[in-house]
Amino acid sequence: MKSILYLLLILLPISLFADNKTSKKKQVLNIFTSWGYNRAFYTKSAIHFKGDEYHFTLKKTIAKDRQTPISASHYLNISNLTIPQYNFSVGVQLPKNITVTIGQDHMKYVVEQYSIATLDGYTHLHDEFEGDYHNQEIVLTPDFLQFEHTDGLNYVHATVNKQKRILTSKNKNQHLQVMLGIHGGLLIPRSNVTLMHFERNDKFHLAGYGVGVNMGICATFLKYCFFRLDHKTGFINMPNILTRGIQYKDRAQQHFGFIEFFYSFGVQYPL
Repeated sequence: MKSILYLLLILLPISLFADNKTSKKKQVLNIFTSWGYNRAFYTKSAIHFKGDEYHFTLKKTIAKDRQTPISASHYLNISNLTIPQYNFSVGVQLPKNITVTIGQDHMKYVVEQYSIATLDGYTHLHDEFEGDYHNQEIVLTPDFLQFEHTDGLNYVHATVNKQKRILTSKNKNQHLQVMLGIHGGLLIPRSNVTLMHFERNDKFHLAGYGVGVNMGICATFLKYCFFRLDHKTGFINMPNILTRGIQYKDRAQQHFGFIEFFYSFGVQYPL
């Protein structure tokens, strides 16, 4: 994957801004859709928890994604296609090699159990967790906290890309192009959270937003089909995470950076 990223870093600046002798030709508008799967990596995060009887921050929490084991039942069975970390998009190619895409990245975010974080704040719940904490190291055991966006970390976004064709076959039905763009949208996670002795929460909820940049390479074949390799880097801010369900005022908030790699297959059709 690193070699692909290095290739993109070399090709994108050269190809996107080079003179294009065919740019004055009439361009055909295309609509397209794609489906694929991703791998994500996250920075450490401070998670703030607040309720009527507690208010504390877990600093330097570690989280990973959760890959679904490769099997025919998960990746080939239509009824199970949304279980893995998937990417779905629909879009249109506009003049001047601009594409606008609406899509969803279904990532997963899992705070690592038994990892060490720093606890700062208080709990007044009259149980084993009651007390005042001043930047105290704590092991995140399941009886204290299970914190996941696994159904999932749903990033619903719009993407604007500038693309440039760098290779074309003689029959013009196969070509290779690179892309560079920006993305931004909303985070609508279904957060699986069990905090201390509270009832588990797993409701979909509008929690925040994300923004970032992306780059990719796309190979078109048989004129209407394509395969893409993409990379996204971005920032996610979620100030409104449910921890006990919509009927309670309890909330968590966090922000973190992410890197996402994904591949996708798609089809396009000229308008």
